[in-house]
Amino acid sequence: MMTCRDVCEKAQDYSDKKLSRLSRVRIWLHVLMCNNCNNFVRQTKQANLLIHQSFGKTSDSKVSPELMAAFHNKKK
Repeated sequence: MMTCRDVCEKAQDYSDKKLSRLSRVRIWLHVLMCNNCNNFVRQTKQANLLIHQSFGKTSDSKVSPELMAAFHNKKK
C-alpha cells in the first residue's frame, strides 16, 4: 500500500499518465481511501489542465523587446 508521501511524490507523473499500470492502480486505491490525497491529486490534475490550456492560447498583450532580451539573457 502506498503512503501519502508516495502519492504526493508521484502525483505529477500520475496526472501525466507516466506511471506503470500497477503504480497507477496503487495510487488510485490510496486516493479512494484518503481524502487529503484525493484532493491533492485532483488539484494537481486541475493545475496541469490550466497550464496546458494556457499554452494553447495566444496572448493579446505584447512584451517589449527589452523585456524579452532580458528574459533570454537570464535563462543563459
